[in-house]
Amino acid sequence: MTIDTEPPCKEESAAAISAKMRQHAFPDSRFQHDISKFIPGFDGSDVAAQGVIQELAYRRAQYLFVTPDNALIPFRQCAVRDGKTMVLPSYGLHRGFLLLDPKKVPRGHEKYAAWLDGVEHFGYSVTLGELQRRGRFDLVVLGASAVNAAGLRFGMGHRYLDIEWGIFAQIGVVDDDVPIATIIHDTQYTTAKLPIESSDILVDIIATPTGIWRTPSRPRPSTLNWALVDSAIEDSPPLRELRESGLNGTQRPSVLLEGFQAKWKRAFPYDSNVECSTGRCFWPKATPVRRSRESAASIYTRAGHRITWRRQPKKSPKHR
Repeated sequence: MTIDTEPPCKEESAAAISAKMRQHAFPDSRFQHDISKFIPGFDGSDVAAQGVIQELAYRRAQYLFVTPDNALIPFRQCAVRDGKTMVLPSYGLHRGFLLLDPKKVPRGHEKYAAWLDGVEHFGYSVTLGELQRRGRFDLVVLGASAVNAAGLRFGMGHRYLDIEWGIFAQIGVVDDDVPIATIIHDTQYTTAKLPIESSDILVDIIATPTGIWRTPSRPRPSTLNWALVDSAIEDSPPLRELRESGLNGTQRPSVLLEGFQAKWKRAFPYDSNVECSTGRCFWPKATPVRRSRESAASIYTRAGHRITWRRQPKKSPKHR
């Protein structure tokens, strides 16, 4: 743990923590010891992971968003073993998000599935529309370069979660009630008081090898701050899908209508004239589409909207 007598700026504090962390960091197969490019694993990360696993939020959760950081390998292994479905971002969001279904992982392969190569092997890409239909995440677990006592993440890579959270908030799969936990080394925890920006996503639970800290709750952004998006990821699949769907921060339709309509028409090619209408209503969780020839279908989402397709009456055939 780092205790500061005077509040430094984020850059200074992050640099000091990074310098101390080098002696504890495990090397990466790609970046070796250059922890300015990745969040490393460390001795004791399995102990810190157990701290999160013992939390009630984890025991209740079935659907998790987990970052691909090396420090989370033991946690991801346990999550696969415990039957938790996970969504992970691909590197730099260049290929969007990956879904890892524990049912697709053979018994005895949990550790391999926890590695990024294993996620690539057993997981598959998902669109924002698919994530939206799956509903709200139960828990978010992430690594971090540094975290202070207020739950503020800072240092290398912290903006990625701010962007990912904004994307998820935009499509209604996260909100202020979704708990966020981070697994870090004790060296990465500091008591420094640092300025908090409106786009910062603060964590609720901080787990280290020596203990658990909880932080005060704070409202989180409900839309994506596009100013955070730089040219390196602006054309990534999720952000492109977000722009093309009209979810640009000024409106929040609960379903990507164009995608749903296209899938409906592919399923029912004989319906040449399908109406789509929207209406506000509350439903506790997503319900499946009823694909019957006789009935209309309504798709409910946790965002509280209903999208309904109705078949228009067909005209009677003219007799010759």
